Amino acid sequence: MPAAQDSIIINVPKEKFFEVITDFEKYPEFIPEMKSAQVVEHKDNEYIVDFTVTLIKKIDYRLKLIAHPYTKLEWNLVKGFFKKNYGYWEIEELGPEQIKATYYVELEMGMLVPKKILNELAQIGLPRMLKNFKERAESLYKS
Repeated sequence: MPAAQDSIIINVPKEKFFEVITDFEKYPEFIPEMKSAQVVEHKDNEYIVDFTVTLIKKIDYRLKLIAHPYTKLEWNLVKGFFKKNYGYWEIEELGPEQIKATYYVELEMGMLVPKKILNELAQIGLPRMLKNFKERAESLYKS
């Protein structure tokens, strides 16, 4: 199953970045492929969120996300287009206003999609997505 991982340095405190990655309903504001994100359930540090993205086609899926404040956000597929969607954000504090954010994802599609296409989507899309999160966090922190 295709997996991808990448890291980026972001010039914000870990708490600020954690706010950005757990504000799911704002994702469509800065991730062009994300058409909607709706929290359908939230209790303590667990969220159930419905996402709609447009990649090659419109894809709907539901994730269960578990927040480990300021250090990690991990998720697993509840239902939807994918057979598997597991991943996490890991946050490492480098200084009071700088972090290293690592994003990891494993995907398996429910339909026949060549592994090469999935790998290319992950490898090309991941750096762009990390850049979007970095820009969002830094712009909110500096305002």
